[in-house]
Amino acid sequence: MAIVVVTMAGCGGGGASTKASTKADWTAQHGAAIATARTQLGFARSTLDHGDRQAILSACNLLHDDLNDVQKALPVPNATVDSALRKAVASLSSGVSDCLQGARLASVASITERAMAELSDASTLMDTANQAIIDWK
Repeated sequence: MAIVVVTMAGCGGGGASTKASTKADWTAQHGAAIATARTQLGFARSTLDHGDRQAILSACNLLHDDLNDVQKALPVPNATVDSALRKAVASLSSGVSDCLQGARLASVASITERAMAELSDASTLMDTANQAIIDWK
């Protein structure tokens, strides 16, 4: 029995679509992921404010999944949006990591406080990235 593996140049793995080269194509492919991450980021921040560890863990796990989807949007075919989104992703990544760690280590308040600050920064940076997307011509 022979197994044939076909590799298609230019195709992403796991059924991913081709790289977008225009704003319309990029937003069609990644706009929903960006919007979902922004919404989930707000929910995670609210959950952190309320201090329910199980809810925090759930919200931050969802945000982690959303972060993975946002990372698939990189690189962006617009330098301004790409730069803004990369900054937001870096901040979001740190915040998600600390959020998950803080939810697991309830006795270490400094981690949760750091996550709150990082996610606040990530929210500002996601807003900046979103404005860059809107301004993209």
